[in-house]
Amino acid sequence: ARPLQLWFIQIRFNTGTPPHRVHGLPPTTYHAIQLSYKITTFQSMMPASIDTTSLPLPASLVGTWRRFGLFGPVYEIISVGDNLANGDNLMRVRVVESGEELDYRFADILDDPKER
Repeated sequence: ARPLQLWFIQIRFNTGTPPHRVHGLPPTTYHAIQLSYKITTFQSMMPASIDTTSLPLPASLVGTWRRFGLFGPVYEIISVGDNLANGDNLMRVRVVESGEELDYRFADILDDPKER
């Protein structure tokens, strides 16, 4: 299972005069950029703080159509498959263009756009 990673990035621009200067030389202006980041990794499918009550049930998606990403082929969700150890479900989907059937993770289906 892919862990969920959240990146928090802060960029700060500082402008001013240095705290010390060489006697006899004019003051100079300096520019500094401070970059800080924090990476938080969740080992489960979703962090516990996200409300999952608004997620659809896997069975409610059977008979609906989605697309693999924005420009990928259209697929139909045809059945609910096995439960995975991480709490996710496998769903059986049929690719419309080729007729191929394959197992696809429920979490990935939720990321794909609905097809009208």
